[in-house]
Amino acid sequence: MKADIATYGKIVGGGMPIGIIAGSATYMDKIDGGMWNYGDLSYPQPEAEMTFFSGTFCKHPLAIAAARAVLKRLKSEGPTLQQQLNQRTSQFVKTLNTYFEADEIPMRLANFGSIFNSVRFENSASSVSSDALEKRQLINLLLYHHLLDKGVYLRSSLHALSTAHTDEDLDFIIQAIKDSVRELRDGGFLPSLSDKLAKT
Repeated sequence: MKADIATYGKIVGGGMPIGIIAGSATYMDKIDGGMWNYGDLSYPQPEAEMTFFSGTFCKHPLAIAAARAVLKRLKSEGPTLQQQLNQRTSQFVKTLNTYFEADEIPMRLANFGSIFNSVRFENSASSVSSDALEKRQLINLLLYHHLLDKGVYLRSSLHALSTAHTDEDLDFIIQAIKDSVRELRDGGFLPSLSDKLAKT
């Protein structure tokens, strides 16, 4: 089934603010008079009944150029671009989860495609005391600020990798997390590994 009107935004602008309205000529010709080009003798059809349409940033040259570059790249690379990005994200999440598990850090990540976030890994929320939850929230907050101090900004909700992130970027983030965990241990906010070994 093909829609009469579709709207797109955000990603197609490659970081620039943008909104796109697309649709069949029956509806879109009411905005610009039909197909025509700049730089030649074509012009909107005089018989087309048009409606007034405007906005502060309508047809903004920079946003249009960014959208054109994004669409050209998506077309040239095809689905391989998303597949490789999703694989890199899965590997990034796996690397961090392996570290969290080995160092007994009370945190796990999960991803869906290139989007990732921390998740609960207990059987249920009721299996954790309110004191433990408060401590975990404090640790998460401190970790966030430690990472920010090291130049790593994580949004408070969902996180995402992009094709702009290099392997060096991911290595930098992983090392920043490890350094931050060490600092939290040194500050007494996480049990030290020696403490853990002493209890076994």
